[in-house]
Amino acid sequence: MKHLYIIKLKRFKLAIVLSLTFVSYCSKQYTPPTSIYTNIYSIGGTVTGLSSGTLIIKNNETDILNITANGEFLFDELLPGDALYNVTIVSNPEGQYCTITNGSGIIASSNITNIEIICQSGYYVGGTVNGITSGNLVLQNNGGDNIEISSDGPFSFPIIMAADTAYTVSIFQNPTGHLCSITNAAGTIGASDITNITVNCISTWTVWVDVTGITSGSLTLQNNAGDDIPVSADASYSFATMLSDGATYNVTTTNPTGHLCTVTGGVGTIALSDVTVTVNCIS
Repeated sequence: MKHLYIIKLKRFKLAIVLSLTFVSYCSKQYTPPTSIYTNIYSIGGTVTGLSSGTLIIKNNETDILNITANGEFLFDELLPGDALYNVTIVSNPEGQYCTITNGSGIIASSNITNIEIICQSGYYVGGTVNGITSGNLVLQNNGGDNIEISSDGPFSFPIIMAADTAYTVSIFQNPTGHLCSITNAAGTIGASDITNITVNCISTWTVWVDVTGITSGSLTLQNNAGDDIPVSADASYSFATMLSDGATYNVTTTNPTGHLCTVTGGVGTIALSDVTVTVNCIS
């Protein structure tokens, strides 16, 4: 009986040792999550004034959010402390112009909740183009928002603008063979679209000069007492300023050292085509 008791006691001690060993092994194998799961924060704020359509915003170029109603918003991605955030507008809702306050900064130790987006009615800037027969006209508004136009008719810039905002429309590029001018190019947005800007384009023509006989030195070509072209070798040259139909031209030249140059066909009127003038120099 005594031996049986000793055997049971030994078995009990062995069970305790095995249990403690298992607990110790498990505790070494499992490490609970640490700081990688802490100190991360949300980015959000409030939208007001949205009347219809969809406002699309983004944070740090990657986290995109579509908003269709006023109220609080929250980006999906969480960011750690000391991270940068930069909330911008991808596209405005149809017929509205939205602005952001407190849109960028550095995360401290709490969620970002103070980003404010206010949407209001927006208006288009546009008008009418006349006279394009070929090529592309490129217009700008306030030095950007480029629009390319290849035919006559109405136009409007793609970016809408808020009321009381100034606009200035300018020509970034004339169509090939045209010279364009703008009427009513600048003003301030009121409470409606701008539709009275007029762009008139006229066909323009080039004055060419064929120069021959230069053996040394250089000469200077002029048209209408300006638009200088320095010349030091025989070749064909064109004046940078193009002329409209009915405009006059008057090509003159200086003489290179040791040469006498004559101009043929240097005076006339543009008649719906380019003009070629000849300058022949003899030593």
